[in-house]
Amino acid sequence: MEPRAPERNPQRAGSRSYKITVGDLAVITVDASPNTKHEKRQSVDAERSTLLESIDVPTSAEARALLSKRRDLEANRKAVLTELKTLKVTGDPALVIAKPRAMLLRRQTRQSLLRWPTPSVKPSR
Repeated sequence: MEPRAPERNPQRAGSRSYKITVGDLAVITVDASPNTKHEKRQSVDAERSTLLESIDVPTSAEARALLSKRRDLEANRKAVLTELKTLKVTGDPALVIAKPRAMLLRRQTRQSLLRWPTPSVKPSR
């Protein structure tokens, strides 16, 4: 008695079920276990795609780049707030920073208005 080649089970189309017939002695049915990792990966991929679409980013690499940039900006913001705290500055940080900036702009504007163009003189030989 020689076993025949495995054949698919016609009752379960699309499944991974095989019947092996060993002569008239036995029929062995082999069912493959469902691939839960594949199903889990599909659901995770779908969730990832939905999340990327919600933040208008086409790829996860761009999302990582945006996250890195955000972390850098947040670290800079915390550093500025810490520096203002050590200088004992109270109030809204944006207003505190805007005041010296406006003073510098006025000073630069005044200095540029006071400068007169100087004629260029070529040295003679």
